[in-house]
Amino acid sequence: ATLGGRLTDRGGVVNPLVRVEWGTTTQYGDHQDYFYKTVKTSIWGDWEMTIEGLDPGTTYHFRTMVNNNAGSTYGGDLTFTTLDTPSESTETGGTGGSTGTGDTGGTTGGSIPGATEQAYITTQPVNNISRTEATLNGKIESLGNWTLGMVYFDWKRAGTACSANSPFVAVVYQPQSTHFDLHYLSSETTYQARIKVAGPHSGEWAYGEYVTFTTL
Repeated sequence: ATLGGRLTDRGGVVNPLVRVEWGTTTQYGDHQDYFYKTVKTSIWGDWEMTIEGLDPGTTYHFRTMVNNNAGSTYGGDLTFTTLDTPSESTETGGTGGSTGTGDTGGTTGGSIPGATEQAYITTQPVNNISRTEATLNGKIESLGNWTLGMVYFDWKRAGTACSANSPFVAVVYQPQSTHFDLHYLSSETTYQARIKVAGPHSGEWAYGEYVTFTTL
């Protein structure tokens, strides 16, 4: 599931910590951290992150927490319900289209109304690696028949299911390279990261393969 929200005031902190907590009760239990990256001089901004490894057909509670030097502020409790696992005997109609899974790239479903030929993107090696920072790199090899692509990156600790999404990076209209600077990483820790690009129609996504890097 992809959870999102809006940070309405940073409280004077450049990169405050946003934490999403979730679980099957209001005790939550799981969480994922995200450091909001300053964009120009605005004091607010939208964010989103993807959580994985959820159980099918299950209702989850979640809330957000924002922390700065003055303390923590919590958002209200919200819920969502994951879809049931489809029966193995169920057949789906319509035209084909493959979905990228796990650590590999792929194409989004071709049966999406108005969908166009898939873009092709690749994750490039990570550089500028230090104890707490790194630069993620990607390349839009082709937009296919897409008129534009909206670039994001996501990353996670190696071996974990949860991934954090970067803020929106850029809109691209032609093949090009792009990057995103990561901060507040843990030292001597192995991470996985990939580029992903949203197409002009709802539900259109292209994914690069995960690459692995280790902080100093």
